[in-house]
Amino acid sequence: GVVGGWNFQAGSWGFGVEGDWGWGEIDGTSTRRFATELEDVSLRFKVDDFDIHQAAHIRGRIGWAGWHPNFLLFAAGGGAFAEGQLRVLSTLETPDGNFRIPLLSGFDEQWHTGWTVGGGFDWKITPHFVLRAEYLFDMYGNEDYEFKRNRYNVDIDHIHTVRGALIWKF
Repeated sequence: GVVGGWNFQAGSWGFGVEGDWGWGEIDGTSTRRFATELEDVSLRFKVDDFDIHQAAHIRGRIGWAGWHPNFLLFAAGGGAFAEGQLRVLSTLETPDGNFRIPLLSGFDEQWHTGWTVGGGFDWKITPHFVLRAEYLFDMYGNEDYEFKRNRYNVDIDHIHTVRGALIWKF
């Protein structure tokens, strides 16, 4: 991912605004089924897979460097954004589940908007490089995903992230 922003220090206190964007894979599945029973077969819609492919944050930061001038302990909070993708699989199957025919599949993508809080530390290892470790708690909120006139409400909450970064200051 990438991070950018503006930070300044006043005495032992540090203040700033930063934005970051990252990509990766956060996967989830669901076993919810929606069935229509006919005489000898059933039509089932199943939420097959949900992924978050990219996420971003815009945060304010406040920190304290009173312990050591090259070490900043900080707290941060602000907006959180995540792109979710829901894939749906529909099957025609016998009541005992022994015979299945995939009928259709598809997906929908939505952006979730929420909030984030967290904290960590920055360690200035050279005048131009900072090593960072931080924890984030994200609540992205819910969005409606639609596929073939079916609506699925997905709530992305309680995402815990621990991450590190090597930041170049100029």
